[in-house]
Amino acid sequence: MYDKIFGLRREILIKNRYIWGIYSIIVCLGAFLMFLIQPLIGKVITPQYGGVAQVWCLCILFFQTALLGGYLLSYFLSNLSYRVQGIVYALLIVFSLLFINVSAATWAPGDVEIPVVSLLAQLIIYLAIPVIVLSTVSTTFQNWYRIVTGKNPYHLYGISNIGALAALIAYPVLIEPNISVSLTLKLWTWGYWLLVIFACIVVVIMVLQTNSLQKSNESSNDNEKVANAPSLIDYVFWTFLSASGSILLISFTNQMTHDIAPVPFLWTIPLAVYLLSFVLCFSHEKIYNRSFFAFGSLFLLLIFFVLKAYPVLLRQLLDKSSMPVFLMIISNLIMLFSLLMICHGEIYKRKPDSKYLPVFYLFIAYGGVLGGILVNIVAPFVFNNYLEFELMLLVMSFFIIFLIFKNQLSLFNSRKAAKVYTVLLVCIILAGFYDSRTIRVDDFSSVKLDKDVELLAERNFYGAVKVGLAQKGDHIVLYLLNGTIVHGAQMINPITKHFINKPLLYYSEDSVFAIANKAMRIYRGNTPLKIADIGLGAGIISYYGRDQDEITFFEIDPKIIKIATKNFNFLRSSKAKIKIITGDGRLSLQKLPPQDYDILFIDAFNGDAIPTHLLTREAMKIYLSHIKDDGLIVFHLSNAYLNLKPVISNVAMDLGLNSISFKTHNVYLVDYCVVYKGDWFWNTIKQPVFRKEFPSTVYSKGKWNSDIGVWTDDYSNLISAIKMKKQ
Repeated sequence: MYDKIFGLRREILIKNRYIWGIYSIIVCLGAFLMFLIQPLIGKVITPQYGGVAQVWCLCILFFQTALLGGYLLSYFLSNLSYRVQGIVYALLIVFSLLFINVSAATWAPGDVEIPVVSLLAQLIIYLAIPVIVLSTVSTTFQNWYRIVTGKNPYHLYGISNIGALAALIAYPVLIEPNISVSLTLKLWTWGYWLLVIFACIVVVIMVLQTNSLQKSNESSNDNEKVANAPSLIDYVFWTFLSASGSILLISFTNQMTHDIAPVPFLWTIPLAVYLLSFVLCFSHEKIYNRSFFAFGSLFLLLIFFVLKAYPVLLRQLLDKSSMPVFLMIISNLIMLFSLLMICHGEIYKRKPDSKYLPVFYLFIAYGGVLGGILVNIVAPFVFNNYLEFELMLLVMSFFIIFLIFKNQLSLFNSRKAAKVYTVLLVCIILAGFYDSRTIRVDDFSSVKLDKDVELLAERNFYGAVKVGLAQKGDHIVLYLLNGTIVHGAQMINPITKHFINKPLLYYSEDSVFAIANKAMRIYRGNTPLKIADIGLGAGIISYYGRDQDEITFFEIDPKIIKIATKNFNFLRSSKAKIKIITGDGRLSLQKLPPQDYDILFIDAFNGDAIPTHLLTREAMKIYLSHIKDDGLIVFHLSNAYLNLKPVISNVAMDLGLNSISFKTHNVYLVDYCVVYKGDWFWNTIKQPVFRKEFPSTVYSKGKWNSDIGVWTDDYSNLISAIKMKKQ
């Protein structure tokens, strides 16, 4: 009798381990594929829309919506009999194989005039069915695990997030630096086939065991009758907290990629932090310490809003600091992680009985989609800047207050100290939020400046910009701000209120573009020049135009064109013939016949980020087809976080071209790289007259950098270009 009972227990134990293992593999693989395709497709499709950061944020919205669709499908499947569930699911997952078409060549250039509609339409056409099917894997197999074993399946959700986290870490660290995009897409397709095979095997086993599963479920149903159904408050909390986490993730990612670069490495970091908080919170309820994260988050929010309200303190801190770039990024991510732990920790504390697992995940997904819609669709119409991030931080501040007072949390074993600490910090946070708002005026003709004022602020798919006024010595300066970076400025006479037609900042008369322009005019014998500029900004380059010159600007953002033509005076006062072409510079050049430009200036920025598709070997070949044999390609490469001069030098050397790296030390540290054929440009600028006229500029011939490699449309390695210290 003992042996019989012992043998039966051992058989059950082995069976459960087998089931746990196969289900864990399927759930982990499904999540890995789901989160590997996200940065992959983001990298493929971003160049089609100008390389702006918003592309990735819309991709997140698409994948969140697909996740909701997958959870809805799982919810409906869970209401069917087990045999029907298995048959329907097997047919569905096999059917999805017909729609796997993720090759980079299939993605056509998008419509830049309606980018949101165009981008989402492409994602739906090429990815919707396989991604929705991938979204069903975690919830469906968790539900089946509960049916087969009668055990709590929440640990499989943690395994699912581990698979997703592994994909987000592996792609920028291991895959992107070593494997091309096209090969990675092929490997992803093979992985999808493997998942389908595993899933079908499980379905066959489940269908064959239908009778035993039915009996097992009847027994489990008897136990589950005592489980309380989720209340309306539960549904509201799940939706609110999930939406809050989604808003924090997308708005934070938007700001970070806007200032550094819209590339997979920086896309995946906040998303990995997002998933890590899920993994930790859903692994064990003791990991989320409500008091620690509540009081700690308030302190981090205090620091954020004080530095936001008084940027002078931030500039002084950074100017005196040699803080590595990685440490700066991590310090920002800590606040994001702390707030996400609150969102996901509170969700887990309100988790229902496993009987209500499908509806629980359904509302988590619904909240994620709701947050994505608010950031990507609603916010650009409501706000003229990225205010949603700061507003969400305020909302989280008040939610933390609610948690502290509702749960009577203690600080240093004192509830009174906790309340005083909370109220004091929130008051400072509110004051910081209020002081960070800019004064807004409609006209500068009668403005007396005692601080920066805002004339205009606009936001669309391509970013948020503002036009403002600042005092500079005896003059007023009208400036164009994109994110946190000034992209153009023009002085105004404070008495007459007339524009002073003088280039400033990166385009001043001692800038590298001024050097290239003067060298070319000397080389051409002062004959008229034909110049092209990818990236309009305030139109400052038109200052250098002379009679009979032709200057063509390529600009993807309609609001920048409107600002440059109406708010600044450079285009109107230029002596050259000015032409503006709306669209991505690289894609627009591809459509044109050879233009024979003397100078092609690559000056496209989104915040402080340079679209990487403008820096590849394929892009360089397009530029070469549009300049004269002795023409110049001038790259403006200034970035506080990335050293991109070796990228251009390597591409130039790979194509048999010469390059010179420049750095100017006038007002800003500005990085340029000039690519050309022959030796005439080098021989011209090394003459004493040039060195005397441009003393603040240092330059050297480009050298091969083996760590960078040659960037192509199929390969780039952002990690190798990161500066170890912010400049």
